[in-house]
Amino acid sequence: AFQSSDSWVLLDTVSELKGGALLTVAYSMVMALCILLLCTGNLRCALLATWCIASVVMYFGAFMYLRGWSLGIIEAICVQILVGLAIDPISHVTLCYVATRRTAMTKDERALSALQAVGGAITGGCVSTVAAASCLLGATIVFFTKFATFIVLTLSASYVQAIVVLPMLLSIFGPQFRSPIPS
Repeated sequence: AFQSSDSWVLLDTVSELKGGALLTVAYSMVMALCILLLCTGNLRCALLATWCIASVVMYFGAFMYLRGWSLGIIEAICVQILVGLAIDPISHVTLCYVATRRTAMTKDERALSALQAVGGAITGGCVSTVAAASCLLGATIVFFTKFATFIVLTLSASYVQAIVVLPMLLSIFGPQFRSPIPS
């Protein structure tokens, strides 16, 4: 009876979603590193930002494990868009840090300047998105509650990485940009 039902057709789709979820994260991380390297022009900044994005991915993986979620269709969809959702605030801080290379500043001043430049916008974007997703947490449909939980957790972790962890990493390990780039 199962082979003649419509569920048989979906079995291959579910299997592909589950199998492709982790591969998608790996491809997305490599693509994020390449794009950050292209945009910043600095390998050290790109690696530090990618490290922060990888931390968000690990947070969500740990959350899934601790919450007892198995990798089903909903979780596979969430995992596949995880890097794309996490990269936004982290990339803004990194790009602002690199944008200060034309002026003579210490690494600490560059990190603080980057936070001053985009901190408010990042905070507003994260708060509004988390507030909108929080409205779905009380839904009775499982997809909406899991997806809302995913958005709230991912954006919260990405925000902490962008506002707290990344500026500290950049002020310790970031490039100094000793000679300003000519205009």
